[in-house]
Amino acid sequence: MKKAESSVLDPAAPVPAPLRVARAWLASVNGAPDQAVPIDDADVRPLVDDRLAVIALDLADRGWLRASSAAAESLGNQALLAAQRSVALEARCGAVVELLDNAGIATRVLKGLAVAQLDYPDPALRLTSDIDLLVKGDDIHRAIDGLAAFGFERHFDEPFDGFDTTLGKGAALEGPNRFVIDLHRTLALGYYGVRLPVDLLWENPDHIDMAGVRACVLPKA
Repeated sequence: MKKAESSVLDPAAPVPAPLRVARAWLASVNGAPDQAVPIDDADVRPLVDDRLAVIALDLADRGWLRASSAAAESLGNQALLAAQRSVALEARCGAVVELLDNAGIATRVLKGLAVAQLDYPDPALRLTSDIDLLVKGDDIHRAIDGLAAFGFERHFDEPFDGFDTTLGKGAALEGPNRFVIDLHRTLALGYYGVRLPVDLLWENPDHIDMAGVRACVLPKA
């Protein structure tokens, strides 16, 4: 831990590849980076883990990322696999939203799948590894039961009766192909989650297309 902290706080320490790539891509939105970002074989895994593989390829296509042929090939292969999974997750999310809507359960798509369409110039640039859905506390158990139709099972049981609907942040479920759905009642754990006025999260939704399904998301403002 001390080593990680010193590498972040020490201005002379090497800047991690994900941070270098993120800075360069943000600079490219409004102009051009100061210089091309160099990456090597050891940088590929961190870029994939931080969901920056496609953004790194975007920089490479525009001449703002330098990589060895081996690193470029590995990055391309890993980005393709991650993108395929993101597309499959989007399709599954659309099906889940439709399933729950037909059961009278309102949802809001959260985090990666929503951010990709709301905040990125091209949704393909923002990869995701799971599905995050907001549901109302009173609906969370019905939602869990409904997702069993898709083969999803809860990771952990409810600690005690009433926890899910009043105190808990939500529930995580895993299904086929190791797809994970995080059902959220609120947006934070503990004190902050309990204090958050969750009713406000259901007002004035925006909408996105989720694999042919019109899905609700939190408003931008």
